Amino acid sequence: MVDQFLLWVDGVGGYRICLGGRVRIGQAVPGTEVEAPVFADIGRHHATVTRDEEGYVLEAVKKTQVNGQPIDKAVLRDGDRLTLGSACQFQLGMAVSMSATARLHLVSGHRFPNGVDAVFLLADSLVLGPDPEVHVEIADLEQPLHLYRCGGRLGIHAAGEFSIDGRPCRDRGILESSSVVRGKGFSLALEPV
Repeated sequence: MVDQFLLWVDGVGGYRICLGGRVRIGQAVPGTEVEAPVFADIGRHHATVTRDEEGYVLEAVKKTQVNGQPIDKAVLRDGDRLTLGSACQFQLGMAVSMSATARLHLVSGHRFPNGVDAVFLLADSLVLGPDPEVHVEIADLEQPLHLYRCGGRLGIHAAGEFSIDGRPCRDRGILESSSVVRGKGFSLALEPV
C-alpha cells in the first residue's frame, strides 16, 4: 500500500495525504526523506508529529515552538501554531468533529513542493464539502463526501452517482493509487508519492 498520496481537487487545490501514524517535517532538498517537505530554512528533519490514541504529539529534533513556547515534546490541540526554526510556521487544524484527521497548513509564506496547499495526517477519514466544518471546502458540493481507509486502500463515500476511473458508482467505491473521481459538483484525482 502506498502511504502517501497527492490529492488534486479541481478548482480548489492540492493536498498531501499521509496515511502513516508519523509525519516528519523537514527542508525540501534532494535526498531528504520526510513526509512533509517545506521550502524553508529548517533542518532536513526538523520535527515529527505522531498520532496515537490520545491525539497528536510534536517532537522537536531542532529548535521548535508551539504557540511561542520552546518545546522538546508537546501534545497538540486544534489551532496550535508550530514554529520551526526562526520563521517557518504551521497551524494545526482538527476542526472536523467526526474525524481525528489533522491538517498542517503553512501560515508563514513558505511553501510545500508540487503546489500543495496543506498536509493531512489521515486518521480515519477526510471530509470534503460545502460547510465550514470540513477538511477541504468545495463550495459546489451539495453534500459532503468522505475519503476513508478501507482494508489498506482508500475508499470514497459520495451520495448519489459518480465515476471512478470512468466506471459508474453509486454512494461508495474503492480507489486505486492513481484514481480519478468525478461527480456532481466535484472532480478529484489521486497520485501516489
